[in-house]
Amino acid sequence: LILRATIRLDYQFEFLHWDSNDTRSRYHDIDEIVLTKSTLQSLWLPDLRFSDEDAISFTTERESAKINRDGLVTWTRRGLFTIATPID
Repeated sequence: LILRATIRLDYQFEFLHWDSNDTRSRYHDIDEIVLTKSTLQSLWLPDLRFSDEDAISFTTERESAKINRDGLVTWTRRGLFTIATPID
């Protein structure tokens, strides 16, 4: 069985936030940052692990992440799930 799916994970990262009320800051009018592919590679993102890795795999086709001013990271991974089971 092969399924195309999108996995979205939202998590709070306390060190990635900025103050939108401080107009002296050059970042005060930025609501969110969409990470480039090279930056995405340097940011910690959780690995996908499955309890039965022999039967289930996920191949990433597209990946993106953005950070809002409160430090909320929205990480999206699109790809193919392959689920296989032996037949007797």
